[in-house]
Amino acid sequence: MIRRLMGSEWLLIAQVDHAHLAGELADRIGNEIFDPPDNRSLFHDAVANHDQGWIEADRKPTLNLRGEPIDFTEIAIATALSIWGSSAEQAADLGPLPGLLVSLHSLSLSIMRGSDANIDATRRFALNKFQHRQIELQESCRKKLGLAGDIPLHHGLPEKSDDPRDKSIVHQFRLLQAMDAMSLAACCSKPPATELSPVFARAGGRAHTLRIRRSGEKTLHISPWPFDVERFNLDVPARPIPAEPFVSPEALHDALASAASTTLTFTFAASR
Repeated sequence: MIRRLMGSEWLLIAQVDHAHLAGELADRIGNEIFDPPDNRSLFHDAVANHDQGWIEADRKPTLNLRGEPIDFTEIAIATALSIWGSSAEQAADLGPLPGLLVSLHSLSLSIMRGSDANIDATRRFALNKFQHRQIELQESCRKKLGLAGDIPLHHGLPEKSDDPRDKSIVHQFRLLQAMDAMSLAACCSKPPATELSPVFARAGGRAHTLRIRRSGEKTLHISPWPFDVERFNLDVPARPIPAEPFVSPEALHDALASAASTTLTFTFAASR
């Protein structure tokens, strides 16, 4: 769940709706600088479905220690690993390419989470076990795609491979990360990231740093611009509830059940 503060309300955005927004962004990639991804339909499937593991957690959200609806950035490691693993497995059901791309994404999230030096031994072991499982899933997906299994990989990525298919995997994965980050920059109270790097213009091509600037509440300016038209609007559903502490998860669930869905319209524009 994304918990966005606007005025006196929290707007709660389901992770799958954020992912669908990222998928709509993915459909627009391509211009004189950025090539569209290979296997466009399968790439869309990966991006639009990269957070399917969140469905159950978002159906019955919990509270943080302040009594607020828990934001996706606040979840416990054990919960995160279960969600990320489920997301990768469900993507693999769509095909080996979506499975590989979403597993790479899940692995990268776990690596970032594991960079915290304060994680205790039990949680560190769980992280390592999860990462080994993702490596196994990636090996299976690579085999199904006919990709080499005996090449050096860095966090699952074939960054040194000369195989055009491996270059395409790197290209698509970095684009998935960028679409995810742009969607989060729109949906969250504040953009979690304002610079995205590396994002490749094409498979095996030049790496760019994409910069995101938000003006007002709902307009994002991006440079260099990776999309096919210079300005467009996209919608995402949200549920508004009072921005106040809840005494229990059940009280939150009651508030959500009675909340009328609203639509947030975001503008994405080429930065000038």
